[in-house]
Formats: sequence, structure tokens, C-alpha cells
Amino acid sequence: MQKIMNFYFSRKGFSLIELTISSCIVIFLCLGMAQIVSHSLLIKRRSDSRVLSAELASSKLEYFKSLYYESDELKKGTGKEVQYIQSHPEPFYLSWTIQEIPWHLKIIEVECYSENFPQNKAQLILILSRDLRF
Repeated sequence: MQKIMNFYFSRKGFSLIELTISSCIVIFLCLGMAQIVSHSLLIKRRSDSRVLSAELASSKLEYFKSLYYESDELKKGTGKEVQYIQSHPEPFYLSWTIQEIPWHLKIIEVECYSENFPQNKAQLILILSRDLRF
């Protein structure tokens, strides 16, 4: 019994199987972390794109709101433009539709989305009244 105990405790270092198993565990954990980081960066890009789309659509609506009701730019129709932002690599597409309805009202619909994430579309609607002047 003493010989077995001495042999067991006299070993120094790790065996090849122990090193292989520990290496596999470390590699598995590193790959999991890399996947989590990659996924979180994609989510961040999507959310940044969504926020910028909403900001651009909002600023376009504010522009329309600042115009006079009879302004040429508020005539019935549609429009499109492409906006490039320095801090963002892809362009943003803005489109708007202006409808005139009875009772001196205009409905302005603005949509904005980025080139890489068209499913993250921001859509805002503004109703202008000539009688109320807003």
C-alpha cells in the first residue's frame, strides 16, 4: 500500500491526456466567447442603424413641419433621397409621401432605412392642418 501511495504522489507534471482535455476545454471556451462578441457587435450595428434611421426620419419631418402649408415642397407627391453619414459606412435611404385629404389636412409619411438593414425601417407620420397651423 505504501508503494502505491509513493508512486501516486511522486508523479510530477501532467499526462498527455490531461493536457489534451484541458486544451480542448480552453479552445471550446474561447470559441464560445468569440461567437458571443461577434453576435454582440452585429446587434450593436443593427441598433445603431435603427437609431440613425429614426433620427433622420425625425429630422426630415421637422423640416416639413417648418414649411408653410402652401409651400411647393408640401405639394401632393412622393420624394426620395440618399443620405451619407460620416460615422456610418452605409448610406441611408429616405422616402416620403405627401397626401392631401379633405378638411385642409396633409398627411406626410417618412420612411428611412440603411442599405445593410432594410428590415430596420423607421416610419413616421405627420398630419398638418392649415386651419390649426401645425
